[in-house]
Amino acid sequence: TSVWNTKGETASLKNACRQYGLTEKQVRRANLPCQYRSFHGNPYMVVKLSDMAALKATLQKQAKEAAKQKLIDELGEHGYAKKMAELKAAKMKEKADLKAAKEKEQKADKLSSLLFDALAAVSKGGISPTLTGATITKTAAKKEWRVKPEEIVGHLKPVDPTKKHPKYYLADVIEVAHNKGVNTFSAELESSLDRRKLYARYLVDAFHAQCKAYEALGDSDIVQKVGREASGSIEKALGEYEQLVTRYQEHVLKEKERITNLDRLLKDAV
Repeated sequence: TSVWNTKGETASLKNACRQYGLTEKQVRRANLPCQYRSFHGNPYMVVKLSDMAALKATLQKQAKEAAKQKLIDELGEHGYAKKMAELKAAKMKEKADLKAAKEKEQKADKLSSLLFDALAAVSKGGISPTLTGATITKTAAKKEWRVKPEEIVGHLKPVDPTKKHPKYYLADVIEVAHNKGVNTFSAELESSLDRRKLYARYLVDAFHAQCKAYEALGDSDIVQKVGREASGSIEKALGEYEQLVTRYQEHVLKEKERITNLDRLLKDAV
């Protein structure tokens, strides 16, 4: 089958120019192969899209070379080379800045998530004083935190590896459970206030550890930013709730006034 008769390989000159951002004058000047067809007696020119793509590339290359030559004429070869080096350095810096900004945004999102998880846990059930020194057996880890023995042995450091049935640090076990997802042990949390407090302590410690890690890397501004945004979001929510309370208080006063007026009306009716 000829390319001219293959669907998607050709287009009218008008549509092809619109698709590739070219003018009919540019196409005619390039003497591209074409065919003439007719629609209701009106002739129109058809071109191959592959030729249009090639022409587009050629014209772009010519424009680039012309721009280069113009700069060389203005700046000289040495000046042109210096200008290109400056543009390349600026582009590389922009790319590096964008990458750094994206990384900071990801760090901020991670820290914000830790902060609000910790805040929710503390607000829901309080917090244990510390996890330091707290230990747990494999059996208890499975029962209380849904962490299987095979997720512990060979992965977590035992408190005393010489023991036949060693214990493990509770903070490490909670971390395994947390990384699996809170839904895997939500029932265990709901059934024990002490367990909720332990989990809250783990989340707070994780948040503080991440803050210190960022500060050690010179990213203390991320910690400050997350704190400001968290405070701002809570203050905004508080303001919205206060507006609702004020609105409902106004409704209450109006209804009390209606009750008073109703009592008077009924009294006067007797």
